[in-house]
Amino acid sequence: MHNEMKDETVIQLAGEMKEVFHKLARQVNLFLLKWGVPLNTYMLLDYLDCHREHAEAAEAADELIIPRQTVTALLDGLEKQGLIARLPHPQDRRRKIIRLTRRGLDKVKRLKAEIYAVETSAYKTVGETDLRHLIRIMHQHTEALQQACDTYTGPITPL
Repeated sequence: MHNEMKDETVIQLAGEMKEVFHKLARQVNLFLLKWGVPLNTYMLLDYLDCHREHAEAAEAADELIIPRQTVTALLDGLEKQGLIARLPHPQDRRRKIIRLTRRGLDKVKRLKAEIYAVETSAYKTVGETDLRHLIRIMHQHTEALQQACDTYTGPITPL
């Protein structure tokens, strides 16, 4: 069991965590933009790569927590670039199956290789022990946050 922290300490540390997460997200975004791929687009491409047999726009939007109209706009752009194809759904003609084209698969493969190379380089500087410690703490943090969100019953402070 962890020692109780004062609210002021928690607020300060939460601010520091927010700053770190913001810097991490910014760095990932900046790296992807070097390739002309915004983060939402990369997340969608990765989703399509991981769901090669069956991917639909609504499912991708729900899984990625991106508004459906945004996913539709992203898919329109990817289709214009020749990276995806919209195919008829076998049971429902109103729905479409989304698949990466050969060109899309190649782009995702190259992009992931670049990301993995940069991550590998960065992680090697951190070291295995610290990286394993970070992973353990991130799991712990994520589980604690999920529990806090699951038990949240409404506004804690008036808005």
